[in-house]
Amino acid sequence: MVAECMRCPSRVQPDMRRHITFAALATVSLSGCYSTVPTIAQGGPKNVELVTPYFDGQVKQRFPAGSDEKELRAELHRESFRISETNDLHVGYQYIATYQENGVCKVSWTVRWNADQGKITNTTATYAQTCL
Repeated sequence: MVAECMRCPSRVQPDMRRHITFAALATVSLSGCYSTVPTIAQGGPKNVELVTPYFDGQVKQRFPAGSDEKELRAELHRESFRISETNDLHVGYQYIATYQENGVCKVSWTVRWNADQGKITNTTATYAQTCL
């Protein structure tokens, strides 16, 4: 009977290793798809297809045309967006701010805007997610 019990752990161990390996891989995979949501986009829908319209609406509501561009820049900077000027006239916007996270899923929050004499003239905001 002792000899039988000694064999039990060796039979269980490969199955246990498989389960532990699967659990570890699942945890890594799922954690890669979790991303931090910028404050300006928090409270939005879980459905990926609805995130862009929600995010765009939040940006337009918070920073409507005529708002101070410095306030928009300050907010985006606080939320760790990278801000730059766009030199491509075909893009249609003077400035772009991006917030990206890379992992199993690449997540990108983008705000584009134009300004005249320090006042916002128009904005657009988008969300994109690409998973392996």
